Amino acid sequence: MKKFFSVFLMVFLLGAAPCAQAQKWQGIKKLFSAQKAKLSIVAAQNKAKEAVFRAWAKTRSVPYIAQVVIGGEVHHYASLSSLLPKGNEVSPHVPSFPLPDNRKEMYRGMRLGADGKDLLYILKNGLETSKSHYYEDGMSYDEKIYPSCTKAIYVTTDPELAVFYMAKTQNSAAYLPVLLHLKSVVGTKDVAYSIPHDIPPSWIYRVSALLKIDGRLTWGELKVKDDTFVFIPYPPAKPGNK
Repeated sequence: MKKFFSVFLMVFLLGAAPCAQAQKWQGIKKLFSAQKAKLSIVAAQNKAKEAVFRAWAKTRSVPYIAQVVIGGEVHHYASLSSLLPKGNEVSPHVPSFPLPDNRKEMYRGMRLGADGKDLLYILKNGLETSKSHYYEDGMSYDEKIYPSCTKAIYVTTDPELAVFYMAKTQNSAAYLPVLLHLKSVVGTKDVAYSIPHDIPPSWIYRVSALLKIDGRLTWGELKVKDDTFVFIPYPPAKPGNK
């Protein structure tokens, strides 16, 4: 009887294993199909969003004209591109960022297109992980564990570090160097963090730019007003600002 029971048990286990394995693979297939469908939906949403933005941009006079406000006096320029430095002018000669560190801010340095459309898109739609080339690697701002290969946007609490990445290029083409001031959602124990999700426009409350004014690289705030980029240079940094 014991021998019969042992044989029966062995047959049952051998028969159950393939079934369990099949169920496991079936679950993986379902998960993969669901993830694939989710990615397709996100891709379709991003495509529709960009189509709406392109239609909106056609109604605007891009590239916008530009104004530089110095001491209350307004200087007019035909376009923003006439004020942009080339990459090889910025990298070795970038001036220090003149504003003091702000614990209520995070920063992201970026090299944007010379026609201003990239900046307009970001101000309207925020920063999107789908456009990022980086992935979360255990530095998430909320200290959560995210699946491997989760795309992320990196930010820093140190403006000089953000400026370093903004200026780091060997390209000689003109571009728009900007420093995005973001609402802080982190402490100050670390310098760099990853944001493993889109950053909404509401997190962006200031844009600093590095433009070429009278032949000199100059930091200032860059605003968009109607069909005009308005650049207001910052005062020179004071000793002990940092």
